[in-house]
Amino acid sequence: MVAEHHVVRREDPYNGKNIINYITEGLEKDSPVAMLIGTSGSSDVTIIEPDGSKYPGNSFELHWVTITELEIDELNKKTKVKVSSWGGWGEVDLDNYIKNEPLKGLVYFE
Repeated sequence: MVAEHHVVRREDPYNGKNIINYITEGLEKDSPVAMLIGTSGSSDVTIIEPDGSKYPGNSFELHWVTITELEIDELNKKTKVKVSSWGGWGEVDLDNYIKNEPLKGLVYFE
C-alpha cells in the first residue's frame, strides 16, 4: 500500500513569525520543509560537500532546498536554517533572506 501525502497549506501572509512557525511545525512532524531560494536573482548560500569542499555562494537562481534544521538565537535575535542541496548542506540566514528575497515557495507534506 502506498502512503498518501498532502501539502500543508497556510493562509497566513509570509512574515518572519509565520514562516518560523510553519518551518517549526513541519520539522516537529519529521517532515523536512522545501524552500525556494534565488527568487530575486541569486542567493548567498555556500554548500558544503560531504568531503568538506565548498560550493561557493551567490550561485543559486530559483532552486529548491530542503530545510532540515531551524536555529533560533534569541539572545542575538538571529534565525538560521540548515538546508540540504546537491548532496551537501549549507546555512541560510533566515532573517536576511526574508528581508531581501520575496518568499515564493515554502512547503511541507504530511
